[in-house]
Amino acid sequence: MPRAAALRIKDQRIARRETGRGGVRTAFVTVFMLGSLSSAAFAFYQYADQSDYFRVKTIQIDGAELLKPDDIAALSGVSNEDNILFVRPSVIKSKIEANPYIAQCTVTRTFPDLVRIAIDERYPVATLLAHNHAYEIDADLNVLRRMSNGEPNTGPLISQIADVGAVEPGMQLAQAPLRVALQIWDAFSETSMSREVTVSEIAAAGINEIRMYCDELPYEIRWGRDDVARQARNLDLLWKQRGKDLPCTEYLDLRFGQDVACK
Repeated sequence: MPRAAALRIKDQRIARRETGRGGVRTAFVTVFMLGSLSSAAFAFYQYADQSDYFRVKTIQIDGAELLKPDDIAALSGVSNEDNILFVRPSVIKSKIEANPYIAQCTVTRTFPDLVRIAIDERYPVATLLAHNHAYEIDADLNVLRRMSNGEPNTGPLISQIADVGAVEPGMQLAQAPLRVALQIWDAFSETSMSREVTVSEIAAAGINEIRMYCDELPYEIRWGRDDVARQARNLDLLWKQRGKDLPCTEYLDLRFGQDVACK
């Protein structure tokens, strides 16, 4: 019995030594393979970096209507000196979306040489007057740009917005009177009257104190926030019945339901 026990112990020791040798060989092979792979990867990196095959040859711009495709391509910072393997879509996206006229941008790479940029633009609908400067704004109250002195207004000129601090392109405003003024402009634009008069200014001192001025009329039109669509319908009906013969000299007030005040 003791000899049998000793033999078994010997066999186990032999097995342990053999396992140890196998582990060394495995480790050596692993290191060798990793080294080979690293060398191959470095060689491919050098080839890809220096090869014209991966140079960007085409920048495709989708969705540009207001903006020029060449300007968007320049904004992206991508050129035919760039290697498509190292172009970072997230970086390009950030650069392009810094333009206030661009609401959203997606950037994709198509190997070996195409970068595609798709944009959603913001469209100016009105001009905001703030601190004696004019700014283009879109329907979501995003400030798109500061306009030059003497430049024609985009849409109606909206003035007298209270509590407007510093205004910069790229910021989004939140003043309720400004939002109501745009709702009034949208509703008024659907009327037949809008095709016969020119709105020169919408003064929005408060959500229920909004005055519209038209070049062809001697009186102001007063609006409020409640049911803007109804106010526009009442105005249009009255205009169809009386047109410029309305006896108003100071104001036409639409804020009293079906009763329209004229003075």
